Amino acid sequence: TWSKVVERAPFAPRCGMGITTFQGRIWIAGGTVHADVQSLSDVWSTADGLQWSLAVAAAPFSSRSAMALQPFQGQLFLLGGFTVEGPSAEVWVSSDGVKWAQSAPLPVAMSDFGAASLGKEGLFTAGGTTGDGVSEDYTAVPFSLALAERG
Repeated sequence: TWSKVVERAPFAPRCGMGITTFQGRIWIAGGTVHADVQSLSDVWSTADGLQWSLAVAAAPFSSRSAMALQPFQGQLFLLGGFTVEGPSAEVWVSSDGVKWAQSAPLPVAMSDFGAASLGKEGLFTAGGTTGDGVSEDYTAVPFSLALAERG
């Protein structure tokens, strides 16, 4: 059965945030405060769902919602999302959830999509929304490409 673990988290109520597990913690990034229609760029984590820690109040990526947040080979990847400019092709990478570096972009700007790791080969994105509507793309993003731009 499901149960509520905390009455109110210390961060603003939101929708469309990225959420995943990484390094034994649950991580959330960004999202939209529905009442204000304000997108966020904060990053939070918890080991137990009760005690949340702010990792970074304003990450270097622009405020966004509907992005994918996916761990892969010891790093946390933030992929795409919906920004004030529309769907984004940006990819951001962090080894600790605090310091983020921009990586090589996705082949197409997109939001509202799924992402999964492909073993040692890379990340896989599926579906989503582009500026032209619903995507039918299923794209493998090689890990070597993501690393190339990080320096």
